[in-house]
Amino acid sequence: FFGNRNGFRNDDLPRDRGDTRTVIAVDLGWHDDTAIVFSSSHRGHPDVWYRSAWKAPHLLPGRIAAEVERRRRAALAAGETVELVIDTGGGGSKQIAEDMKATYALPFKNAEKQGKILAIEMIRGGLLGGTVHVDPYECAPMLAEWSALPYSDDKTDHHDEYPNHCADAALYGYRQHRLPYRPEVEPPKPGTEAWHAEMRAKERLAHKFACEVISV
Repeated sequence: FFGNRNGFRNDDLPRDRGDTRTVIAVDLGWHDDTAIVFSSSHRGHPDVWYRSAWKAPHLLPGRIAAEVERRRRAALAAGETVELVIDTGGGGSKQIAEDMKATYALPFKNAEKQGKILAIEMIRGGLLGGTVHVDPYECAPMLAEWSALPYSDDKTDHHDEYPNHCADAALYGYRQHRLPYRPEVEPPKPGTEAWHAEMRAKERLAHKFACEVISV
């Protein structure tokens, strides 16, 4: 399902199609993996470009927030618009997502999870049609899942006995790209109270992440 039309390298992402819309999608886990998938698209073009996929188990909220913020800052510095989507459907996922919104000032949107089989088929169709592109080096964990992941027995989902964390995050990102871009929160203006509050949240994030790294 993955051919020459699908592969690309990040340096080859088209920059002549207007604004780059980037989505950072998170599938939360604890005993299993938390996955972060980074993808981009351009208004008026059907293509979705998967630029990186990463996953790791036993991540604390501070580490997840730090990984998201590192990717978000890089995209913003490149002049891209950035949206964050996160899985809030299972176990303590909703609580973790709300904690990251409040503590680290990350403007997450809830991932759309209804009608999953349609989203799976849309990505599959995009791969076959050459409008879904993947950096095979940066997205190796996602490609490994895609290559081995079967449907569930009732063919309404991925099979839950196989790793699907990057695959699910890829679905959240793809669906977000198919929606009109409507920023929920304008960035605070420098010097305002909201701006200072966001800076304090970033400092707390950096301090907490540093403490977690030292304790590992």
